[in-house]
Amino acid sequence: MAKKAKTEGLTELEKAEQAVRELDIQLYKNVEKTKVIEYKNKERPDKPTKETIEEHEEVKDVSTIIDRAGIKAIASALRDIKEIQMLKSDLDQKEQEARIAKLQKDAVVEDKSTEITITFGGDAEEYSG
Repeated sequence: MAKKAKTEGLTELEKAEQAVRELDIQLYKNVEKTKVIEYKNKERPDKPTKETIEEHEEVKDVSTIIDRAGIKAIASALRDIKEIQMLKSDLDQKEQEARIAKLQKDAVVEDKSTEITITFGGDAEEYSG
């Protein structure tokens, strides 16, 4: 379990490093649509017979100045990762302490005397006879 958490932590850290490297890159998307309509109906010249939509998409990545909001988001994510890793180990330790305390409490209860007192009402001679 601990190895998995460390591996996941490294993966998240690598993702954060990649995000930092990509902060100064902006993606721009340009979409151009062309609609072609054919009117070849002799009976109804105003009714289209064929309609074609052509779509051309262009994506460019452009280097720009560093995105400060992105840096804050990444820093916040890194703090969250650190807190999660610390909480896990603190929670594990608290759980261990709670289990030990319960075992100690159970041991104290078992050490107490198992004496039982029974009281009969009425005539005791009647029960023993």
